[in-house]
Amino acid sequence: MDPATRLQQDVPTLFDSKVGKALMKSVNKLLIILTEYDQIWCQRWLNSIDDVRFGLNATLLVRQQSTGRLFVNWDEKIPEIAESTKVIRRNCRDEEEEARLIPSLAKEVFSRIDYWKSVKDRLNVIVNKFEKLRLSVPVIFQEITNPFINKVNNELREGLLYVLWNSLNHQQFFGRVEKAIDELEIILSKVSDIKEARIDSELKKMSEEFIADLPDQPSTLKQFIEKITKGAAEAGSSLGKSSEKVRLAVLELIKLFAKENDMLIKLEENDMTEGTENFRLMIDEIFNHFRDRLRESLVKCVKFNLDLVKKTCERKQRSGFSSDMFIANVNLAIPNVTLEPSLDDITGALTQACHEIIGVSACVEKWNKPEWCELKTPVASKISIFANDFDEQVNRDDASKAQQNYYRVILKRSLRSIFGH
Repeated sequence: MDPATRLQQDVPTLFDSKVGKALMKSVNKLLIILTEYDQIWCQRWLNSIDDVRFGLNATLLVRQQSTGRLFVNWDEKIPEIAESTKVIRRNCRDEEEEARLIPSLAKEVFSRIDYWKSVKDRLNVIVNKFEKLRLSVPVIFQEITNPFINKVNNELREGLLYVLWNSLNHQQFFGRVEKAIDELEIILSKVSDIKEARIDSELKKMSEEFIADLPDQPSTLKQFIEKITKGAAEAGSSLGKSSEKVRLAVLELIKLFAKENDMLIKLEENDMTEGTENFRLMIDEIFNHFRDRLRESLVKCVKFNLDLVKKTCERKQRSGFSSDMFIANVNLAIPNVTLEPSLDDITGALTQACHEIIGVSACVEKWNKPEWCELKTPVASKISIFANDFDEQVNRDDASKAQQNYYRVILKRSLRSIFGH
């Protein structure tokens, strides 16, 4: 019942007066405005329902062209239609009015909104997880992990082209995508475990190896050299073992990639097809990367210990060089005063100590790849990153000598660039 009719029933003489007639006129104008507003709102709502039809017939995913990132192709009008339908149903007096006011598409949206929201949430989890996994791949492993990432992309491709919000095959799509992502996650988890626990931690330990075991009390030059020599020998042995641990971990990492790419048997059988050689090139890059990191760790280790000797000498010198670090005698030989050991002897001892510290690199053998990792074709060998390991070509007769002194040579070059002499 409208307000004017109710007022006329309650106060029959109200509209006979001049004031009542003016009130009635205002009420009628308001009713006309409200009716027009209701009609406009209903028409817009019906039009929005037609727009939602396009959203429901859209694919689940969309890719941003500039960045290549995936996004959930969700139309925010869908939950709005569902909420509006809920309000209209609540205000309808009977089913007949509900059928007249609410189109069939709106009823479908209202009945399936919870399912579509669950699909949207599941897609967000998948897209975010895949993006996180993709970005977590270290640069050195990006090329060799491309087959696993492409496998996930191929499964997601259906969501970009074929699977719609109105489709009935959502569960099959999710099953295939989640399986591919789980496989990628397992592989990256194994790679991360080997890299962080067995390679990175060991290289960090090597860079912090303590070589210069300086005496706590003043000592003779002989005792000083003996202690430095002993410390260098122990450190060299430790660095050699750590280097071998890292090498074995790198080979295990390579075998993991080869196994997951179905390349291990082909490598062991010396297959020379283009695909296998390309895979060997990727192995070369990984092997060389970690060998370079080993070299960096050795340089850091030697530089740290040389700096330690330098700073210790400077500190001792400020408080009295010969009396605090070395045992020295001052002899009076009229008209001269002599120092035993002499400054030249002390300088020579410090120089020898530095050579002992640098010499620990000789205990670290140059890494050699197994035969199944070596490139087989001449063309591939030319573009191998191992083709220019040295600044000058080494003859075959000198190969063993060059291998034994490899890290000693590169350490001297690196330290020369650091200290300038």
